[in-house]
Amino acid sequence: MSVSLPADLRDSADRPLRIGYVSTEYLDPASVRSWSGLAYFIGRSLERQGAEIIPIALRDCPRKQLNRARFLFHRFFRHRRFLRDRDPGLLRSYARQIDRQARQIRPDILFCPGTAPLAFVTAKIPTVFWSDGTFGAMRDFYPSYTNLAATSIQAGENADRAALQKCGLALYSSQWAADHALQCYRPDPAKVHVVPFGANLAEEPDEASVLRAVRARSSDRCRLLFVGVEWERKGADQAIAITGALRDRGVPAELAI
Repeated sequence: MSVSLPADLRDSADRPLRIGYVSTEYLDPASVRSWSGLAYFIGRSLERQGAEIIPIALRDCPRKQLNRARFLFHRFFRHRRFLRDRDPGLLRSYARQIDRQARQIRPDILFCPGTAPLAFVTAKIPTVFWSDGTFGAMRDFYPSYTNLAATSIQAGENADRAALQKCGLALYSSQWAADHALQCYRPDPAKVHVVPFGANLAEEPDEASVLRAVRARSSDRCRLLFVGVEWERKGADQAIAITGALRDRGVPAELAI
């Protein structure tokens, strides 16, 4: 399955591609503080390529209290973790909000930096998502995705599968994530692609500036940089071990965390 653009877009090359940018409170393209600025910089990159970005902001207020109650019930009575962001009722509410706003703004494409918000969309518009992993890969890997309630497992798997079946393009940040999507949910391989993480820079340097900075670097030692908020999961221990191994072999190494 491939993305098929509307006839009025194909016949009118003099106007920009209109992208309905779907966002939640966690993935806010208007905030550089949201998810390390990822959603923000994706939007800016699309704009630089000539696209018109039209925000489709989703709200979960009607479900907050109900999902909080479910979360507490599973936590204290069943000793399981309930994923509020994968609740089918919340995702169907998202779908209704997207469908309603799409009718008003009439975008050419719906784009979301995540799968779940697009799972139950019914608008006849090509959808594209970008993600750094699948629900199945995150389960029992991320601390917040361990010891899940059965209802959350089923809801998470169903949401990813539905988003993959309906989308025109499924973009993942790594081949590992793309391969897992293909193996676990078996979508059409033609629509699964890898678009790696980029650098979240407010001002991108030109190639000449980069080359000058590389040439100006001191070569007296090997300087390593580790960046990660959840440092235990991100492998800070490995970074420290690698630095130690380099020093043991006589390489002057320095690690900044």
